[in-house]
Amino acid sequence: MPSAISMDRSEETTDESGKSKNKIKWKSLEHKGPAFSPPYERLPEGINFKYDGKVVKLSEDAEEVAGFYAMLDRDIVKKKNFPNKLLQRLA
Repeated sequence: MPSAISMDRSEETTDESGKSKNKIKWKSLEHKGPAFSPPYERLPEGINFKYDGKVVKLSEDAEEVAGFYAMLDRDIVKKKNFPNKLLQRLA
């Protein structure tokens, strides 16, 4: 399996009069594959998630998602019901 994928974009098409229909914007592309995030590291002991003022113990997957959610700044997250629905599904 190759470690990189390369392509050439050197062909150019023409119209009926022989003039170029497009300009070449690139001649090659090299892609070394997807980049993955490092594995999630759990929060240290003594750092807890709280919901309604109570400490909630989450599984590692739920903790990762909850941490990601805490960093979001989108309109859907600001809706009144969203935090309750998310935490109900994680519990």
